[in-house]
Amino acid sequence: MRTKTLLIAAAALAVGIVTSTAQTYSQNVVGYVTMTFPGANKMSLICSPLQGLVNGVATNGATEILTSLQTGDFIYVWHADTNGTGYYVYEFHKGFLAGGYPSDYYDVGLGNIPGDEYNEYADATFAPEPQLGPGVAYFVQTANKQTNTFTGTVVLSNTNSPVPIKANNIINMLGSVVPVGGDIVTDADLCFSNILSTGDFVMIWNGTGYYVYEYHKGFLAQGYPSDWYDVGLGNIPGDEYNEYADATFAPAPQMTVGQAWVYQSPNTNHWSQNVILQ
Repeated sequence: MRTKTLLIAAAALAVGIVTSTAQTYSQNVVGYVTMTFPGANKMSLICSPLQGLVNGVATNGATEILTSLQTGDFIYVWHADTNGTGYYVYEFHKGFLAGGYPSDYYDVGLGNIPGDEYNEYADATFAPEPQLGPGVAYFVQTANKQTNTFTGTVVLSNTNSPVPIKANNIINMLGSVVPVGGDIVTDADLCFSNILSTGDFVMIWNGTGYYVYEYHKGFLAQGYPSDWYDVGLGNIPGDEYNEYADATFAPAPQMTVGQAWVYQSPNTNHWSQNVILQ
């Protein structure tokens, strides 16, 4: 009998990187994940690790799942429904909806968030509350250090609606729908090895910029230090220059619970996950 260990008990996000501890759960999991946003207007690239649950009602609304947000904080959501060219930018203003305004969120980008509404009295464009379901990648930017606790149910599968991967090296911002972490290639529950191919790029946010990895399948088996090049500034922790290949190799990216990443590929694909608990 196989019991899956889900890393949802206590995950901490510091400067965009998640660390976590594990507990063992059974089917129909309800749990929590705690993340800490560093403040000082630093940005954290995350995904919602759980299907939100408030008073027994399922929700993906930002206000309901990001309960630590304070007025003036920002959420950046990549244009998932376009060719990946920018962000929808939301500024949170607590209590505005209750005060009669259209929403608690300003559209502070180009006024292009679907469903937004200009309000003459506030002289501002309001946007609908962002919907941040499991696996949706987004940046959170806060002025003050905050600890946010996500509560809800674990999503174990997205086989009915796998994540579409755009080709031609268009930016894809991704996160696991299942609250698991591990090696991006070898972890069976991330299931990411099913779509990786040589020449693909994975970018991991480090708090101020990205660690940039380029994948080369089979290099490790051929005696090279890794299947991954460090194609950024050579600053990925643990990287190693190889004179024979004239390249800097990096350890495989290690994903943590609630962490999101950037992915570029020349190929169109669909990313499916399916974890079976017994």
